Amino acid sequence: MIVLYVDDTSDGDRIRQALSRFATVTLDRRLPVTDLPSDQRVTLATAACVVHSHGPRGLHAALSRIESISTLRPAVPQILVTLPTASLAKRVASIRLAALVWTRDVERELQHRVAVAVLGNEFSEIAEVLRDAGHPPALARALRLAVLASTPFRTVGSLARAARVAPSTLRHQFYSVVQTNFRLEDFLSAIQLLHSFRLRSVGVSWDDAAKAVGVSTRTLYNKARIWPGCTLFALGAVEPAELLSQFRAAHLTPLLNRPRH
Repeated sequence: MIVLYVDDTSDGDRIRQALSRFATVTLDRRLPVTDLPSDQRVTLATAACVVHSHGPRGLHAALSRIESISTLRPAVPQILVTLPTASLAKRVASIRLAALVWTRDVERELQHRVAVAVLGNEFSEIAEVLRDAGHPPALARALRLAVLASTPFRTVGSLARAARVAPSTLRHQFYSVVQTNFRLEDFLSAIQLLHSFRLRSVGVSWDDAAKAVGVSTRTLYNKARIWPGCTLFALGAVEPAELLSQFRAAHLTPLLNRPRH
């Protein structure tokens, strides 16, 4: 669920339209976060992302609200939609934001920024684990790119090009680390599934989630049948924490084993 703190002006309507593929709920901007009714507190507590906008004289209130939410839920990404001003950089320097989006760029940027934000926390944690694994430099660089890319890599070749390493070298270093039949292609496929699943969990259809990661819905269905071994319908009912736990066991643990000699 994406929480919106927007008004009923044309800018608020533009934000809602830009995020129409997500499941969203609008909370009352006039109420302090600590004074929200119980149902709205629950909504905020389970939000995948919070998007704020403000009127001509509402920047201070918006920044105060962002700080309050950061205190209550430091892990939730927050995005501010605002106008560029000379003093803005100084005012937001100490505020924890996932992104700033200019009001004029809402249609072009906001949907992508939200999608990246809701995925960022999970993948950042995975990247941190891999960073400390002591992999060969080229493999370490490639795995970090694979995990943190806003659009997942579809092939080993495209990942190798981005990491500036030969595909054969990348595969050799990968197989020098893993101690099972686990393939680099399996790792990339699972990353695609996680991206798609996270988008689905905030209201995006499976068709749109598949397009977002660059595959057809049928291909995504086939990937899900391989891992985690279920249909997309069943996958949509899995708890995020459970799927992440399965990913760590099936796709992260093999990369954390001691290298073969």
